[in-house]
Amino acid sequence: MADANTEKAESIIRKLRRRLYRALGIKRHKWAYERQPLVDLTRLLGGDFRRSPFESPIDLRRDLARYGIVARGIIHVGAHRGTEVDLYRAMGFQDVLFVEANPQLIPDLQALASRSPGVRIAHAAITDHNGSVRLRLTSMDQSSSILPLKYHRKIYPGIREVGFTEVPARTLDQLLVDLGLDSSRFNVLALDIQGAELQALRGAPHLLRQIEAVLTEFSTVQLYEGCALLPELDTFLGGLGLNRCAQSHPWHPTWGDALFVRRPAVSMTTLGSNGRFGNQLFQYAFLKLACEAQRFALQVPDWMGRDIFGLDDPPPVRPLPRVRQGGIDLEGPGPFLAHPERWLTGEEAVEADCDLWGYFQLHGAVLASRREAMNRMFEPVPALAQRLNSCVARLRSICPSVTAIHVRRGDFGYGPFFRAPSSWYAKWLDTVAPVSPAYLASDEPSSLCDSFKGRRIITARDVSDMPAELDWLLDFHVLRQAEQVAISNSSFSFMAALLNQNLRKAGRPCVKSNGIIDFDPCNAPVLLRAEMDSHQHASLTALDAFERDGS
Repeated sequence: MADANTEKAESIIRKLRRRLYRALGIKRHKWAYERQPLVDLTRLLGGDFRRSPFESPIDLRRDLARYGIVARGIIHVGAHRGTEVDLYRAMGFQDVLFVEANPQLIPDLQALASRSPGVRIAHAAITDHNGSVRLRLTSMDQSSSILPLKYHRKIYPGIREVGFTEVPARTLDQLLVDLGLDSSRFNVLALDIQGAELQALRGAPHLLRQIEAVLTEFSTVQLYEGCALLPELDTFLGGLGLNRCAQSHPWHPTWGDALFVRRPAVSMTTLGSNGRFGNQLFQYAFLKLACEAQRFALQVPDWMGRDIFGLDDPPPVRPLPRVRQGGIDLEGPGPFLAHPERWLTGEEAVEADCDLWGYFQLHGAVLASRREAMNRMFEPVPALAQRLNSCVARLRSICPSVTAIHVRRGDFGYGPFFRAPSSWYAKWLDTVAPVSPAYLASDEPSSLCDSFKGRRIITARDVSDMPAELDWLLDFHVLRQAEQVAISNSSFSFMAALLNQNLRKAGRPCVKSNGIIDFDPCNAPVLLRAEMDSHQHASLTALDAFERDGS
């Protein structure tokens, strides 16, 4: 078992964050659908395009405000030298209790308290029992712990144990009694005690009923012998109504900080497996907007948008009750979310944690007022945006005002996903841009170019210096930038049109009209759900083939 654990630790260290995401989320669930592959920007574009979404330290002031938590009192266990005192005072904490186990640090902390009103110092190792405990001192005092070093020795070989000392051991509940402090004066708890976090939490059942936020250090492997890992912290605190809303591990993927707040947790463990890129954008946008409006703690698994847009939502660890989107004619047990749009306004809310399932392709009119927030949400990371914008600049050197069409083929040809004939788009182009070149976004561009005889057709391959594997992403970016756009009956190009702030004219295919009709993405459904049987789909496909090559 020890060898297996060592191999696991070394694998996490070697593969860094990607393996971490899987360890925290995806490996713990049985997925009903195949997950869409992630986009390895580093491999495709060279350089370090993967911006770790967890590389920035947690901003406690910002995050407490985000969840409506007002600073009253904070207990900081593992105070070290109390360097956070100025931050805590600036945040408005009236009571600050620093707790430190290392006796060598207590004199400096007491001096700090003497010149800082409202700050108290306690000397104790916080754990799940009262009495005394051995504190293991290390060559770097910030690594001292009541637990012996384990994989910490492999990751940081320069840090070693140099001695030990017996110190008072207290539960947090007993410590407050000893100090004569009412637990109701404190609503935030910070833990930085090198692997003993769960022991400290187990010794604070009374205090934790008052706590609105917990900022704690966590590990994903046993850096210390017997230390609790993040899933155990997640389960324990989640059972008390405190859910992880943020995490950070900028120094090493095997440890970091996590923030838990007394808010319902909302996840979507099928994000990345229930639909392709366009579907995922609608799913994530709903989750993000709803959680911001309702101050829920959002948790999502790794998905292709995380690296493309530099998103930093923590992954789910513990399973949550499934809630399905209502109004979707698919099999599956309830409960159901009948009116998801009401989550965006606060008209409806959940009182308990849940794992949402659905597509959440809300009407354009619902999302129109949120376009600015969605554009910020789906802004590519700077290094990628620079490459995409360079491609668009080359396109604009050919046609300063861009007209783009999205002609979907591939998996289309069933249900509402019909293959609109190329002639529909050709007629639309003749109307809106009679002589101008047009950009063709498609999963089959090479077979479609000849369908537009007499017109210059530009594809991603004509303007891109990126690998062909990213042509779809450039297609989306162009559809998002073009002045005139004709979409397919697809969430991919509808989302691009909805986000497009340059858009002057938009069209979409309509079976009833037998062509491209004008539409406003800010006042239209995502999909036109025409009732079509297999023969009608086959007829459209045959018509397109005949128009393309006469066969």
